[in-house]
Amino acid sequence: GDDPLPYGLCVWATGNGPTRVVTDTLKALGADGAQGDAQAWARGRFGVDAWLRVLGAPPGEVFAIGDCAADVVDFAAETKATLPATAQVAAQQGEYLARLLKLGPDYDLAKPEPSRPRGAADDDRRLDELFCDERAGHLVARPFQFLNLGILAYVGDGKALAQVALGDGDLGVKAAGRAAFGLWRSVYISKQVSPRNRLLVIGDWVRTRVFGRDITRF
Repeated sequence: GDDPLPYGLCVWATGNGPTRVVTDTLKALGADGAQGDAQAWARGRFGVDAWLRVLGAPPGEVFAIGDCAADVVDFAAETKATLPATAQVAAQQGEYLARLLKLGPDYDLAKPEPSRPRGAADDDRRLDELFCDERAGHLVARPFQFLNLGILAYVGDGKALAQVALGDGDLGVKAAGRAAFGLWRSVYISKQVSPRNRLLVIGDWVRTRVFGRDITRF
């Protein structure tokens, strides 16, 4: 009801759920077909193929990335790769999709493997070399593949957790506490979109360190 509930400390603990645009689109796609089958494991998110195309939608017209997209599925191999719901995954998916759409005029995105003849006009050879494989004289866009650059988590009180893999082997760096916090902050600063943002963030950190955090407005 609307009656006030007295409390000393309120801890909000809840999960995340799909937005209305996602649920409405899933209803429009219907329960039949590939998307309906994918909901057995997608659970309210978009089931996508290895090129991030939404299953059941017109091929090459609807894509989904980030938290609204479920695991990337390879139905030919009957396997799926579980991806963490992190900004690192979404950022890599966004970069991949931008490249795929940039090649759109030369590629048929409706095909399972978007491709075009090797001899076609190409104004960006470097992009093709990094992003495509050559098969039977055609350039084929590679499926999305997540590259895990490590996990960083701030836990409060100037401390953090860090786990960074090195190469393809079992070598890696695991740290906790102040050292991990320093690594977390260095990565946070490096990911800012401009020098101006870096200065603003560093300035905020310095003011908080000197004067404390203002909680009067919370």
